[in-house]
Amino acid sequence: MSRPAPPRSRHRTGPIRSGAGDVGVAVAAGLLLGLVTGLAVTGADGPVTGPSLRWGLPAARAVLDTAGVVAVGAGTVGLLLAGVRRAYDALTTLRRSAMMIGTGWAVAALVVLWLQVAQATGQEPHAGERGPLR
Repeated sequence: MSRPAPPRSRHRTGPIRSGAGDVGVAVAAGLLLGLVTGLAVTGADGPVTGPSLRWGLPAARAVLDTAGVVAVGAGTVGLLLAGVRRAYDALTTLRRSAMMIGTGWAVAALVVLWLQVAQATGQEPHAGERGPLR
C-alpha cells in the first residue's frame, strides 16, 4: 500500500537569492573603480594648494548655489504674481532684485570657474601682472 505524499508547502525552506543584491554589488564596485581611476588619471587626489582654494572654493560655491536658488525663486514668484494688479509695486521691486541677484549669480559662477581652474592646474589663484594664473 502506498502512502500519500505529504502536502506541499507554499513557502520555500531553502535560501532565496535575489538578483538585486548582485546588481547592487556590481554597481558599487563599478562606481568605486571609476572613482579610483578618475582620481589616479586626473591627479585630483593631490593636496589642495593654499588657503584661498581650501576656503575660497567652498565659500564661492555656497554663494553660487544660494544666488541661483534666490534668483530662480524670485523670478518664479514674479511670474506667479504677474496678473495681480495690487502687487505691481512689489512685483517691480522683486523683478529688479531678481535681475541684480542674477548678475551676482553670474559673477559667482565666474569666480568658481576661476578657482576650479586654479585647483585643476595646481596653482594658487593670483591676479598679478601676468594674468589670473601664474
